[in-house]
Amino acid sequence: MFRNKRRERFKTVLIVVLAVSSVFLAGKTDIFARLSESAPALSYFRGLFAGEMSPGEASGSRPAEGSSSTAAESPCTIVITNDNGMRYGAQYSRELTDTYKKISNIIGEAFGSSGLPEESTEKAWLNALSRRSVYMEYRTELPIALLVKWFGMSMLNRNEKSASRFMLSVDENDFVWAWFSGEEGIFKSSTAVQESSLTQLISEFLPNGAYFAFEAQRGCERTEPYALIVDNPEYFALNSENIIHFDSVREQIEQLFGLNILEGASYTEKNGTVVFVGTDGILKLREDGVLSYAVSGKSDFTEGKLVYSADEMIETSYAMISKMRSGREGDEILSFSGIERTESGGYQVKFDYYVNGTEIIMPDGAASVFFENGDVSLLRVCMRKYELGEECSSVLPALQAAAMAGGLKRGGRPCLVYAESGAQYLPSWTVE
Repeated sequence: MFRNKRRERFKTVLIVVLAVSSVFLAGKTDIFARLSESAPALSYFRGLFAGEMSPGEASGSRPAEGSSSTAAESPCTIVITNDNGMRYGAQYSRELTDTYKKISNIIGEAFGSSGLPEESTEKAWLNALSRRSVYMEYRTELPIALLVKWFGMSMLNRNEKSASRFMLSVDENDFVWAWFSGEEGIFKSSTAVQESSLTQLISEFLPNGAYFAFEAQRGCERTEPYALIVDNPEYFALNSENIIHFDSVREQIEQLFGLNILEGASYTEKNGTVVFVGTDGILKLREDGVLSYAVSGKSDFTEGKLVYSADEMIETSYAMISKMRSGREGDEILSFSGIERTESGGYQVKFDYYVNGTEIIMPDGAASVFFENGDVSLLRVCMRKYELGEECSSVLPALQAAAMAGGLKRGGRPCLVYAESGAQYLPSWTVE
């Protein structure tokens, strides 16, 4: 359920492996030539998501009534393709957020006004991807209805499918189609978005040499086809700070849990964890900033409303965690990373931290919220903030990383992450 499409990550960071192997690889492929000649340029969803749509035959979307949702996940990759098939790509950089802001309105309008989806083929998908198009990819499959809601729109035609890849593309007759791809297959729908609007948006992005692994001439035959290959000029280290010590943060936590953690009675465990016992639960604060709260009585996290649908659990969790950290955020963003059934029959909603689309690797992720019988039973949050430093880090070129990912694992995908290294977090390539 809510399967994270990412394969189990190789735990060993690949910097050393890639560096050692790149010499051998270069001798057997034309990778370095390609570098210098780069172009200029969930089956479980059905029962969980009722959606927020009303059937209709009109074309065009409308703002979602009474919706105050905030997107709990952002795309990891955005690609804009022009008339000549040349691409602009944003990934692992500040441009990812800026690009997302520019395309979000038209994506929301397109999928909000989309007609009933019809199944398509990968060949047709690839043809659409080669024409004028706007493409974005998420790390976790999302239901179409929830995504449209995050864009501030509602859907006029019911669509309970989910996907991780989304695209708007202009066909040979200048009609715009809304495409999506996920574990259920590839689908396309008509949309009310006009060709002129999409073309105008595309014209705002200049090609930067980005291309997909399936477009590489040699070296990426075993790599996950949709791995984007684009190099960024600079990658910076991250500095981390424990925000649990700030009085403003503690006051927000007090209000949420109904505990006095500034002056209230507490005890300290052998490992340094401070424990506060309240009427309705137990709060633990670890020295590294990890906070956990186990509900033992009646919580009011859901404002008296039982939460059973997946979209409500995601949004309730995201709002709660965001409120706890409000005012002390750094350069990181909190992003939904999956929901799973627990052994007790409840649900675990998971989140990770990202900086410029790059995941910060933590043993247990950034946060988890557990639900039992429609209410929150346990939550755990790493109360830290992360800020980009001034120190640049050396990272292997994306093409080398992509080629080596496929060499180490068929269908492997290179993934840039921030891994802890002493007092800092440094960017490193891993394989998914």
